[in-house]
Amino acid sequence: LKDSCPSLRSETLLQLANLECSWQLQAAMAWCACRGNTRALSPSQRAEGATSTVTASGASAAAPERVRLHLHSATLDRSFTTVGWMDPYAVISIDDQVVHRTSSASRAHKNPSWEATCKVRADRAPSSITVTVWTANRLRKDVLCGSVTVPCTEDMGALEGKEFALTKRSKPTGTIRLSLSLLGIAAGGCRSKSTQSQRLALGAEMDHVANWVEEPSPKAAPSGASGSPARSIVLAEPGQNIVSLGYSEEAADAHPTLLSPKKSRGSFTDLAKKPPARQPSAIADEPSLSPKATMPKVEVNESIDALPAEEDATRGCGPEALAGSWTCVATNGLEEFLKKTGVNAFQRRLAMAARWPSWDFSISNDRVKFVNHSQLGDLHEEILLDGTSYQWKDGRGNPLTCTAKWQPTAEGGTLTISKSGALARYTEERQVDGDNLVFILTNDDGASWGRTFQRSK
Repeated sequence: LKDSCPSLRSETLLQLANLECSWQLQAAMAWCACRGNTRALSPSQRAEGATSTVTASGASAAAPERVRLHLHSATLDRSFTTVGWMDPYAVISIDDQVVHRTSSASRAHKNPSWEATCKVRADRAPSSITVTVWTANRLRKDVLCGSVTVPCTEDMGALEGKEFALTKRSKPTGTIRLSLSLLGIAAGGCRSKSTQSQRLALGAEMDHVANWVEEPSPKAAPSGASGSPARSIVLAEPGQNIVSLGYSEEAADAHPTLLSPKKSRGSFTDLAKKPPARQPSAIADEPSLSPKATMPKVEVNESIDALPAEEDATRGCGPEALAGSWTCVATNGLEEFLKKTGVNAFQRRLAMAARWPSWDFSISNDRVKFVNHSQLGDLHEEILLDGTSYQWKDGRGNPLTCTAKWQPTAEGGTLTISKSGALARYTEERQVDGDNLVFILTNDDGASWGRTFQRSK
């Protein structure tokens, strides 16, 4: 205790050690241990704005500098302490190996700033980098505030001042701003060549992901300053990438992504295995025909109650079958689609690591209001079903002319939207079959990808 707390007198330390109440002794020991852990860090790690250089596990002594990560600051949405101010710090892990811990931002509470740089020597580029934010707790174990795992590839180039969302148990808890570059490859890498030459529309939220990588990030502005704020991307939690350091919080449950082991490994052809939706008995220009008239007569057991009238109406042939909230449960064919459209490896890994979206639809007359809760925020689109064309801009600002058509089926229907512009043309199909929705995007070259949704209860 005396070695850990040299500022306290020996008499005081002796009194603390002789306390009979266990909780008081634990509090004293925890306070001293916290002081000891801080003192155990090297002077370069404890200094504000310091730079540390570490060697990755298994790397040779002559390994070159491969990774340079600069942590700027973070913004937390809430406090993770019951009483008092938070003292957040960040832990950096590369391929599950802890390589750096920043100093605690004393009394920074929800707005810590570190300006710390970590350089890593390694024989090869890492596959991922995890940044975990904790808040120091002198009386108990430190508390997890959130984390983010960034996929890495040799063609990623440099990310300057990008904002990533921090998540805990799959829920956003704040944002962190960092700069990341992989060294030891050709200047400029493959990313700039790929993204500058490939400007075709990718459809859905993929345009927003590609544009987030390419667009210059605005520098952090003081509170009240004018200008557009930086956009943060929400990446899913990989499950085992948060390294256990003996803290009180365990790793959060993984949110499903294309990197998940089961559903995400399938190809787009898996969607074709799904039984096709029943075709309507009536032609498309006769929507007034009752859906019960097109369905075969089925004997129903008298012990089974009939569906309520309002539920039966929503399962009919009208666009109301699309109304409600939908949660993505599977994604298929995205990596193959991005390869065919010329997207580089880093953007493909980023797209596959991004959190899957949820959708909301509301119907008003011949208009469908669509909200895509994507990894980059809410994306809005108003779809016209009266046959007239409407204008819409993708994530890169490319104007597209769109026409939409609803084709009814016995258990739902299909919403088909054709979008065309100067750079690309593609078709989006949303097939509703009861409480299931299948989304398929096909471009003019025949490349396709899709998602599967289930209706939220």
